[in-house]
Amino acid sequence: MTLFIHIGFGKTGTTAIQDFFFHHRDDLAKASLIYPQTGLRGTGHHDLAELGLRELRPIVKSHWRTIAQQLKEKPNQSVLLSSENFCFMHPDCIREMSELFEGQRVKILFYIRPQVPLVESTYLHWQVTNLDYRGEIGRFFFWHHEAFDFEARIAPWVENFGEEAILARLYDKRITGEDVRADLLELLGMRGVIEVGDLEKSNTSLLPEYSNLVALIDELSPIAKSRQAIIEELLQLSRRSKKTPGFSLIDDELKRGITELYAASNRRFAERFLDEQQSAIILLSL
Repeated sequence: MTLFIHIGFGKTGTTAIQDFFFHHRDDLAKASLIYPQTGLRGTGHHDLAELGLRELRPIVKSHWRTIAQQLKEKPNQSVLLSSENFCFMHPDCIREMSELFEGQRVKILFYIRPQVPLVESTYLHWQVTNLDYRGEIGRFFFWHHEAFDFEARIAPWVENFGEEAILARLYDKRITGEDVRADLLELLGMRGVIEVGDLEKSNTSLLPEYSNLVALIDELSPIAKSRQAIIEELLQLSRRSKKTPGFSLIDDELKRGITELYAASNRRFAERFLDEQQSAIILLSL
């Protein structure tokens, strides 16, 4: 029936979505929605979305062929794939993959959120996972600003699958409600098929109040085991605490720079892919 490819964006509930569909794949399969084992790493299909490559490796292309064959052999079943890495695949890889699904019904699911909180949340995630966050958040944004341009991220998917294939949603409680898993089930036409249950935090975020402490720890260059133990303690504190109202790592000057940079592309994106309510929310964030 349909191949649904959930491409992210990261920090829009992707881990909660992947955990839910992975752990309920047997029940969902009975309702003709397959969350395939092929390409899984952890609970997401990250092995289908290798980063930094201009062409699909043979093993990855073999995985995609397996999924394409499954769609052809079982036309009464839909398939859902999920990885936040999909939206950072090289356009040549997306084109190569899309050729395998010529004539098939494909929908691209893309959750976005305003860039200011998205940049901060992504920066904190990079700190927790010990990626190269480039020091303070302004430097991080300077190095990675292209990644947060939603219009650029969706462009190769539009080019290869068509604008009508894009299902974009604003990750905002006024749109998705309290649980993005239920919102995605609604998009898939599966809302009444399975209950989502209580939402447990799949990927606890570090409170921004602890960001400077992490940076200080990294300046001291602790061994990896010690760093991880400290991070776990800070995450535990983050689970038990609430963010200070109004506190942000992003000062007014950086906020203006972020909003001005994406103002034009956000408007174009909203006009093409969002309804009136979602457009109003994201444009008001500029």
